[in-house]
Amino acid sequence: ADTVRAMRHNIDQINQNFRENEQVKQQFLQILQQDHKVAAVLNQINRLGILARYLPVFGRIVGRMQFDLFHIYTVDQHSLFAVRNLCLLRQGKTNVQRATEIFANIEKPYLVYIAALFHDIAKGREGHHADLGAVDAAQFCQNHNINAQDAELIVWLVQEHLLMSDTAQKQDISDPKVIENFAKSANSLLKLRAIYLLTIADISATDPKLWNNFKASLLYELFVKTKQYLTENIFTQSISQCQSQIKQHLLANNFSEKQIEQQLSFFPQELYSKLKIKTLQQIHQLLAKQKVSQSQDNTLVALLSKTESSSEFLIYCPDFKGIVYIMASILEKYDFNVVDASINNTTNAYALNIVHCLHDENNADHEKMLAELKAALQKQQFFEIPITKYTPSREKVFKIQTQIKQIPASKANESLIEVICRDQHGLLALIAKALLTQDISINAAKIMTVGARAENSFWLSIDNKALNQQQIQQLQKKLLEIL
Repeated sequence: ADTVRAMRHNIDQINQNFRENEQVKQQFLQILQQDHKVAAVLNQINRLGILARYLPVFGRIVGRMQFDLFHIYTVDQHSLFAVRNLCLLRQGKTNVQRATEIFANIEKPYLVYIAALFHDIAKGREGHHADLGAVDAAQFCQNHNINAQDAELIVWLVQEHLLMSDTAQKQDISDPKVIENFAKSANSLLKLRAIYLLTIADISATDPKLWNNFKASLLYELFVKTKQYLTENIFTQSISQCQSQIKQHLLANNFSEKQIEQQLSFFPQELYSKLKIKTLQQIHQLLAKQKVSQSQDNTLVALLSKTESSSEFLIYCPDFKGIVYIMASILEKYDFNVVDASINNTTNAYALNIVHCLHDENNADHEKMLAELKAALQKQQFFEIPITKYTPSREKVFKIQTQIKQIPASKANESLIEVICRDQHGLLALIAKALLTQDISINAAKIMTVGARAENSFWLSIDNKALNQQQIQQLQKKLLEIL
């Protein structure tokens, strides 16, 4: 207590001469270089006002509120929580897969701590906070005699700290081109490991409720595929190899070779490079078991996987106009929030869709939802589905301008559209219905909710062709009218 009082009483001694003292600089770096209690010490000196005096640029974010429903902490607390989360990842005190092992391959963990301390340091200023923060981080490195190679890592992490999150949640990470582009940006295993850990720490420091198994699996999948690209330049599954493993799996479960060959022939080929072999085997076994393609009951709606707060569904039925709208409406009616959808067609005119949803762990009624969805799909025609569309009252105070952006797509036969707007219950069904009126097919969708803001990516086509500029403009006009 006496020491704390003395520090507070003499805080004015932390002036420009104090900050330029080489011994003081080394002592500050030594705090960050400790194996334990880094976050605890930073929190303590922040509470005493010492951190803001020593780093005036950090002082500008102390107590700074973020007026959205995404960040629940002030900027300084969020940044310090990010450092704390990195420490927990390093010490193996989280359930994140292989985090401790990944951290062990980073020779200087304190460099990632510095990046966490600076990643949001320019919040509240005019301009992009990541770019401005990178300038501040570079100045810190120069002032503290951090060598050029280490400084380059810190500055890159600050400038690109949103890159991995955006890539995993907004892009199709089963697309080899997406992996290649991300790998070229990371460009080394060190940067890949560092940004992976920083991204996890950042998301979970924003709001504990935002971190879930689905985001964890997306980030880890992107990490693994990028690591493969950087080390082996191989990250796609061989189709023939996949088919061979699936065939052996089905034969071992007593399905006939004739039925297996028929099933393999109509299955969407692109899924062999998108899905894990265990998921492919599971889907093929479900299709074979119920003999969907041959029986009178030609609709299959099944649960592929489930955790406390997320579920993955397989939807297989004869294709018809309006299937995505019906699927989205019934899922949202039962409060299953779609975050990822893969929309596919088989060669025998069936739709084979894989949908990943988040939901309340206590109130999700899987059985009732699946029964209603199956009954709706069995009608094989479009019909209106009543769904309550609402915006929570506490979110109405936030002004969010609707934006419809065209983004370059990696495939020539589809267009990529990003829809940014206010989130609302039933939003995906609303958009799906609007696309239906324009005869636009949804090939895939990714939905990311950031507080009251929804950021949706849609891969679209008309008659298996990319949309032309006139069609894009008509779509933009339609969506702006309804959103």
